[in-house]
Amino acid sequence: MLKDKQTYGWVALDTPFEPPVCFWQEWSYYTKRVILDLFCFPFFVCAVLGIGLWKKIRKQPSQKRMFFGSHPIVILMHNKHVLEEEYACVLFAFEDYSKGKMHDGLTLRDIMPSFLIGKSPYMLGSYWAMIWVLVRFDMVHLYFDGGLLERTVWWRLEAWCYQLCGIKIVMYPYGTDVMSVSHNTNRIQRFGHMRFSKRYFLLDKKREERNFWWSKYANLIVGYAPYIDFLPRLDVLTWHGHIVQDVLMLPFPSLLPKIKIVHFASHGVRKSSFFIAHELERLAAHYPHVEIECLSGLPRDIAIQKLEEAHIFIDSLNDGYLQFSSLEAMLKGRVTLSLIDAELQTFFTQIAPLEYQSFFRDLPLMGITHETLYEKLEALVLHPECLESIAKKSGEFAHEMVTNNIEGYRAIIAMLMEPQ
Repeated sequence: MLKDKQTYGWVALDTPFEPPVCFWQEWSYYTKRVILDLFCFPFFVCAVLGIGLWKKIRKQPSQKRMFFGSHPIVILMHNKHVLEEEYACVLFAFEDYSKGKMHDGLTLRDIMPSFLIGKSPYMLGSYWAMIWVLVRFDMVHLYFDGGLLERTVWWRLEAWCYQLCGIKIVMYPYGTDVMSVSHNTNRIQRFGHMRFSKRYFLLDKKREERNFWWSKYANLIVGYAPYIDFLPRLDVLTWHGHIVQDVLMLPFPSLLPKIKIVHFASHGVRKSSFFIAHELERLAAHYPHVEIECLSGLPRDIAIQKLEEAHIFIDSLNDGYLQFSSLEAMLKGRVTLSLIDAELQTFFTQIAPLEYQSFFRDLPLMGITHETLYEKLEALVLHPECLESIAKKSGEFAHEMVTNNIEGYRAIIAMLMEPQ
């Protein structure tokens, strides 16, 4: 993991020190975007009205059809696999920059002639994909920044088009699509977003308007624990609602010759990775039978491989709820440590005591803070005979939790798709 850029206590966010935006590039892009959008608008409106009329008079298909898109992010890939036994489901991304690691569906090149795509799939491709979806589907599952018209000046019209064509809308926040810098009271997250990209704040106003706009028109908004701080509306709220179907429990590795502790993060600052690395180095210096590995920016397949090699996985000291990587580590049957936010725990216990009192009591995820991380790791290292039993309980708990999440998710979508 790269060391933080510090000089006498001054922490550099980025080098070289260049402005986030070049005026000429910005002006050039938006000029092209506005001209294209104005040109396409009358043709697009005619197409939408025609599709809306046709869908009202056509015979309804026997099997409901669902669209999931439009980024290659792993959440919707797993959700699609859960529902495809009952519905005709299609996963779509304008372009698969994960190169198949988090997307196994269609891209724009599968539905649009290549010569029309040009240099960017988001120019004419936004309108082509939108019309393709309006014709074919009964429900769309979207991220808050995953709308097909997101990059056009007409992005607000997308929700209206779905309603006009009788298409139901399900929205899922995943993080950076809804979390604005200006309204985030978590300083480490704010700093992490700045470190991730000095351009991050540029979309703050749009994030807040977009959160309100989609909340106004969506049929269902599924929210994970922290997003209640950013969204004006949630219909389903869960502390542990992730669904993972491609991670299986493996035998616990031998503790000889060393106990291996792994930490990785997609955005190191947001998960306090520099502090975690510091504490792990301190631990390894005292206990030579401990091997440590701190990594960042790993592809998902490599991250899963690192979990298979580890005995202990440390996730985050900041977010405070069940992260995707924590769940994957638990499913693998590894001892997993992460922050459990006390206020979130109290909140969920109070809104759903029958579910969450027993859940938090039995949860094998080990809660840590920056003050307790070292002592909890030291206790595990000094008593390695406990590791395998903790890991076994962790894997069994996680698999049961995912099974329950799948059943709950299916039931909610069935209620929305076929209301009684």
